[in-house]
Amino acid sequence: MKSNLLHHPLEIWAKKQPNKTALIFNKKSASYSQLNMKAECLASYLLNSGIEKEDLVLIMADKSMEVIY
Repeated sequence: MKSNLLHHPLEIWAKKQPNKTALIFNKKSASYSQLNMKAECLASYLLNSGIEKEDLVLIMADKSMEVIY
């Protein structure tokens, strides 16, 4: 079954090529493993805040690396 969840391709790339550049913004970069780690931290935060699996969550933020780090 093919997944259409945003984080699944990120997890796959983080395992296959963890140090490969995944994101470049204003001359700053992040690897797939760094992005995956931040995604896991956000997921943990949301679950600990009462969000349940399968809940839809809207994230709205300005474009910046600070949003990632």
